[in-house]
Amino acid sequence: MEKTVGIVLEEAKPNLQKKYSVRISVEAYDLVVRTAVDSELIAEILDGACEMVVEKFRNRAWELEYYDKAYELRRALVEITELYREADSQFWVARLRSERDSASIFIGEFLYTWDFGMRYFLDQENTEKIRLLRKYAASNSSNNNVDDDDVVGRFLDDIQPQLINRFRSLLTVEACHVAEVVSRLTDVPLTQIVRSRDYKENSINMIKSRVVDQDGVIDEIFKTLAFEVTSSTTHRRRPRGSFLLLGPSGVGKTEIAKAVARHWYCDTSRFVEIDMAEYAAVKSINQSAECRDFWNRVNEVVAKRPYSVILLDNIDKASSVVVRALVEVLNNGAKNNSVDLSKSILFLTSTNVASNNLNGYVSDLLDSLDKVVVVERFSNRQAVARLLIREIVRDVYGERIVVHASNAAIDALFLKAPTLDIEGGKAIRNALLEHVIPRLSTAQGLNDVYVDTVVGTTTTTNELSFRFQTQVENVGDVYFKFVDGAFDNFIADLRTKVEAVDTLFKLRQTTSSSSSSSIIIDACDEILKCSLSSYDMLLKYERRDEYSRVPTVEEKERFEHLCSRMKKKDDLAKIMALNTSLKKKKKDDNLSVKHCLLKGLSRFEKLELISELKESFGESLLLHVRVDQDECRGDQVKKLLLERVKENNNNNSEDNNSGMVLVFDGLVFADDVLYNTLLDIFDNGTALDPVDHTHVDFRKCLIYLFSKYY
Repeated sequence: MEKTVGIVLEEAKPNLQKKYSVRISVEAYDLVVRTAVDSELIAEILDGACEMVVEKFRNRAWELEYYDKAYELRRALVEITELYREADSQFWVARLRSERDSASIFIGEFLYTWDFGMRYFLDQENTEKIRLLRKYAASNSSNNNVDDDDVVGRFLDDIQPQLINRFRSLLTVEACHVAEVVSRLTDVPLTQIVRSRDYKENSINMIKSRVVDQDGVIDEIFKTLAFEVTSSTTHRRRPRGSFLLLGPSGVGKTEIAKAVARHWYCDTSRFVEIDMAEYAAVKSINQSAECRDFWNRVNEVVAKRPYSVILLDNIDKASSVVVRALVEVLNNGAKNNSVDLSKSILFLTSTNVASNNLNGYVSDLLDSLDKVVVVERFSNRQAVARLLIREIVRDVYGERIVVHASNAAIDALFLKAPTLDIEGGKAIRNALLEHVIPRLSTAQGLNDVYVDTVVGTTTTTNELSFRFQTQVENVGDVYFKFVDGAFDNFIADLRTKVEAVDTLFKLRQTTSSSSSSSIIIDACDEILKCSLSSYDMLLKYERRDEYSRVPTVEEKERFEHLCSRMKKKDDLAKIMALNTSLKKKKKDDNLSVKHCLLKGLSRFEKLELISELKESFGESLLLHVRVDQDECRGDQVKKLLLERVKENNNNNSEDNNSGMVLVFDGLVFADDVLYNTLLDIFDNGTALDPVDHTHVDFRKCLIYLFSKYY
């Protein structure tokens, strides 16, 4: 059979590549061999995968993916800016940083790929062929149709390989495309087709990111689900996994089951919920119509979609008859059982944590299940609220607005949810739908919405305020420091090229019949226009300034190593003792820069320290730099440092030899210029002034670095 599959594929592959103007990867080829059961299905799978790739190319799926990541980046930056100083928000800030880094890496790689790939759209030889094709079509324009389509076909065949290579990341059929087609034809989830540990681990991580404070529960579930089904276990009819989730209402039991359907079985519609309270009055397993109705319902679900996630909610309220029947099915011993649950995942839930109210079948039922897990009440309510805000806002408004709620606003929202302690996440969702979401309807265009409490509000009113800020600049321009409009123009340029290439590929597919001369001429003109505009696309757009690069990994590691060697003072008294000793220092050629890294200081402690520094040194000798502020770029900070320290050094006399105190707050936001300036100061005690090329002496300075993150 495998030999037949190989022969069929070898025959189909070149024809499909030419027909659809794509490249079929080795991995896609291998997956077809593994999953196809007959020669007809082989052709259908591979043809469907090629068609899918072309449709995604034509419908600009790449552009939608880019804008999804841009939205994630924008959302993360909005929230990080507001929350990074809040001590009780560090869990969420860490998550935001991970999202920011993931989105920015994707966008950076996207830009690099297309900037490099489009640098030379067509080489000189193929550009000349396009000109000859246009000339040939123009010579036949009087007849409206081209006389010899073979000539057109040969021209297009010659340039097709280079165009496919230019867009190879979009026009290559990968294993994931084959898996999507197989999943569509067989209704088997992608996680069961793609034998990739990374793919499955990513699914598990997605579930953990969706459900707060339940990593242990999810790990227990996937110890069972991640176990590969072998030939010795394929005969079983019991569920792929069966779990009893015990916990109070609102802790996330239902959300865990939904997340498994969405990310493990790749489709939320696979989730089916049955309230077992509906089957509480059953008296006899042989005579009860309700019991038959229950199993008919389950059978209907798995017959339609074998890979389903079934939630039997409130199992403690079900009749003992239904529970007994369920135990028999779980034990593979039900009489006349037509229900095959071998591909389904079964979740049972109960609010009775003691597990002693399952109608006399506790022991048998618990022994029949794969796992019994207690779902504790989540402790991080704010993170749950922020996840729900994201989910609801995206469902209602798409990616048009980003909503950030302050900690105070979320706390006020909790007070508006009287059943919070009982219903947990459900109460938070209801409070959001009532008090926040309706107020967002006035948002126009791209808005960042900031929700806070009204100044002077009391715990009895808990009044919320809403501030709408229009997003004018593209987040890519801001984050990557390009001039306004650079990213939008970049995407527009790429879109034009994709459309031009697509036009040419369509023309190649229509050459079996007489082609219109005007269509050929228009297609050639579009390609030539793109070819003539060949340039290094990103270099077309000036950066905001030359000091915009993000520090390299090596620079950050070197800086962190220096920070780890810095003196860390135990309290403000010791810090001020260092200040005093510095003030008494006379001119000494062997002076070195005094520097101190302070981690985890509260806002009050920072203010107290700065106040003491002002009193001890005077405001003229204190320079406090807020690195996190938008206007505080490395080149500006460096210029300010050099000017102030140089001025102070020039004003010093033998009797007045005070050094300056330099305070850097929010060091994690520093760019490469500030990093390297500080590295020079720490290593050499000086920094080079690029204006007059002199070295400015920092050895009499005392430097404080504030950061929670090193």
